[in-house]
Amino acid sequence: ARLGGEDVGSSFRRDLKLISEVQAPFRGIRRFFSVAFTAAAGISLFFNIPRILRAIQGGDGAPDLLETAGNAAVNIGGEK
Repeated sequence: ARLGGEDVGSSFRRDLKLISEVQAPFRGIRRFFSVAFTAAAGISLFFNIPRILRAIQGGDGAPDLLETAGNAAVNIGGEK
């Protein structure tokens, strides 16, 4: 619909986008970083699982169990 040469629908959509941005600023950027950090933690956890198994088995050159378990806990639950 046109009102005085201006498309009313596009103005309304623009206003909705602006309202949405005011209510939740940088939503897209926050979503990107959330996905990126979750993926990074998952990859790190993937490499920590064999280290945990080696630490449990023990022996020469085995990583420290508490340190490795702490790293895995941070990857699973995040650091608070």
